[in-house]
Amino acid sequence: MTEINELLKEIEKYKKKLEDEDLLNSLLRHDVTNKIQIAIGYLGLKDEKGIGKAELSLKSAMNTISNIGFILKSEEIKIEPTHIDEIINRSVEEYRSISNQLGIEVAYEPSGYIVKGNSLLKSVFDNLLENSMKHSQGTEIHVYGRKGDDFYIFSVEDNGIGIPNKEILKKGVKGEKSDGTGFGAYAIKTIVEKCGGKIEVVDSENYPTGAQFNIYLQKAL
Repeated sequence: MTEINELLKEIEKYKKKLEDEDLLNSLLRHDVTNKIQIAIGYLGLKDEKGIGKAELSLKSAMNTISNIGFILKSEEIKIEPTHIDEIINRSVEEYRSISNQLGIEVAYEPSGYIVKGNSLLKSVFDNLLENSMKHSQGTEIHVYGRKGDDFYIFSVEDNGIGIPNKEILKKGVKGEKSDGTGFGAYAIKTIVEKCGGKIEVVDSENYPTGAQFNIYLQKAL
């Protein structure tokens, strides 16, 4: 009887995996198709901001593909000491031309911290920068780190309109004007948690209005 119960558990686990893969494939098709169509629309504007928004939508589509691939292989992820400045700097520089086209200033302060994580953390900062540029309607994004008691805390903060729905990090929840499925925010939460950290969204601390995402990552040293 014990052996049968174990087999039933394995079957249920496999069934759940297949259901998750079907859901993720559905999200992938919907999200990527939407973002490509939006990019085509922006390209029709034929101005610098339109080109910047088109490029942002295409990068967003690529992030969706990357994040879904991560979720499907999340059990294989290795955690190791990671120089977070290298990751954040790559993310900021990859979005530099887009932020310039959109008239958004991105300020980044290197921290020198080493955290428990891996290269997938870049996807976290890619998504946060992308979301701020797409939805905040702000003109400034500030990325910086600081020491907490048990974690290093990294903030991505903007001076935009803020995020009324603080449940945005839950699976399937998205902003009112979002063109996606809400999967991106859930994916970055999953990545951070797989690294032993946590993420929250609060109102901006340093701007009169705006949103602030705080990423808590374990100290490696």
